[in-house]
Amino acid sequence: MMCRSFRCNRWKILLAVIGFILVPACVSLALNCVQCHDSINFKGTYEHEPVARNQCDSCHSLHVSRHAGLLLQAEAQLCNRCHAETTEVWTQSTYTHSPVHKGECTSCHAPHASAVKGLLKDKQKEVCAACHASLSATQGKLHAPFRDGQCASCHAVHGSEHQGLLRSEDSALCLGCHKPDSAWQQHHDGRRAQGMNCLECHHPHASTEKALLRPLQHEPFAAGNCSVCHSGSSADGRCLSCHAAVLPQFQRVHTHLQGKGAAGCTACHSPHVSSQTGLLKGISGSVCRSCHADKLERRKQALHVHPQANHCSDCHAGHGSDEPYMLRGGLAGACESCHGEHSTFTHPIGSDVLDPRTGAPMNCISCHSPCTGTMFEHNLRGGRERGLCLPCHPGY
Repeated sequence: MMCRSFRCNRWKILLAVIGFILVPACVSLALNCVQCHDSINFKGTYEHEPVARNQCDSCHSLHVSRHAGLLLQAEAQLCNRCHAETTEVWTQSTYTHSPVHKGECTSCHAPHASAVKGLLKDKQKEVCAACHASLSATQGKLHAPFRDGQCASCHAVHGSEHQGLLRSEDSALCLGCHKPDSAWQQHHDGRRAQGMNCLECHHPHASTEKALLRPLQHEPFAAGNCSVCHSGSSADGRCLSCHAAVLPQFQRVHTHLQGKGAAGCTACHSPHVSSQTGLLKGISGSVCRSCHADKLERRKQALHVHPQANHCSDCHAGHGSDEPYMLRGGLAGACESCHGEHSTFTHPIGSDVLDPRTGAPMNCISCHSPCTGTMFEHNLRGGRERGLCLPCHPGY
């Protein structure tokens, strides 16, 4: 009897060993992983290809790692192994979505499985709202794509050649849905739709105004009195005829009207409507990009950027200034408006302290680069351990 039982157990052990040998290694690995990790987290309508193939070790180290989640590499580098071609396109775009630029793929995508196409962590609208929460509080009539949570119908979610990550130049994008019929022509003074800057006047998400117009309107436009501006005089002449009080601001050593001619005012201000105080065409950073794109491009490569870098008008006078860089109150004044406490422990600065590299007086930007940012903490121009100090203090 014992003999028969022994033979039976022996066959069970043998069959178990054979079964283990015949099970593919990847399946065996996956079975081993789900002993600790609930398999429900790896199932969904859409599954990441390595997950579907039970290839856990294609992304994760089985033993130790320098990276969270036991990843084999940093998140962006790991994803790039399979998505190199598309990643290159995104990262080389003029405008790159912030999570893409930072290599934070899983801020939008589920790494294992999802109920949403593209392995999004949730519905498209909810994923976008996680970072763009202010859009959820938008009031007024909603633009249909925004209302329906179809953000990607207008925006390229990874990278784009157009500001705002738009899929194409805005008039071409808008004309995909809005056809310029006779009523449209009447409201737009008979102008051609192609090439128009639709977003200068219309809000792409929502507005309390009719036709999704932006809320702040230039007085002649609001009154329907187009001839006040559309006359024979030059553009800046027309503006100054009503805004004469602004003229002294342009009569400075450094002014934004220099070299702009008739397009000076409308380069930054909308003559019709805007969402920004002063009828600016956008937040100051986006308005400044039209002329200072090179500076903003350099900023994209920086590891550390001033937190208010896109609020250019916090430090710079918009129309004119007698100070270099059109700074408000000079360089010291611009910095002290936020960093006043540094006056008690700052590196010596001023006309009595000359920078040995340039012979110019030492100031804040001798060591810091607040506009373009740098690769060093606090926007320093070099590593504070040695690289920043030694060019001026070689004896140390």
